[in-house]
Amino acid sequence: MRMDPVILLAEELREAEEALRVATCERRQDVAHCLLLQIRLLRNCLTDSAPTSALGAGELLRLAVEYLPQPQTRLADHMGEIAKRLSEGERALGDVIWLRAVADALENGTDDQRGPRAARLLRSALVGATRPVLIHRCVLSQQDSQAQTSRLQEQ
Repeated sequence: MRMDPVILLAEELREAEEALRVATCERRQDVAHCLLLQIRLLRNCLTDSAPTSALGAGELLRLAVEYLPQPQTRLADHMGEIAKRLSEGERALGDVIWLRAVADALENGTDDQRGPRAARLLRSALVGATRPVLIHRCVLSQQDSQAQTSRLQEQ
């Protein structure tokens, strides 16, 4: 199974942001400028990426919190809780419904560019959060299952 591309991009973004903090403290403006360009590119890539897992959806929700309009702290807190649950692999129908409603409200209810961008990230996160999970089960032959049952009975 391939790694979720959103997780890889989010890790690169965290590394670039940390390097930017170091370059800023060391007052290396040329490095900081290059890192700012890299961060902008990574954020754009993340905006255009669709997660393939609940983990990737959680990463996009964390990023979407940064794009929420300022007075939306209750939304940010609730989205952070959902992102944490998704990162732990827990998906709930109520969270999906709430996120869809928030995405609709952000698309239609804000005048600045931050709301629609956050809504786009939410919709992309929903793709990963609602993706079906495949569980492969091992099928034992009747002879193998009888042998396993007898071993368990002996113990």
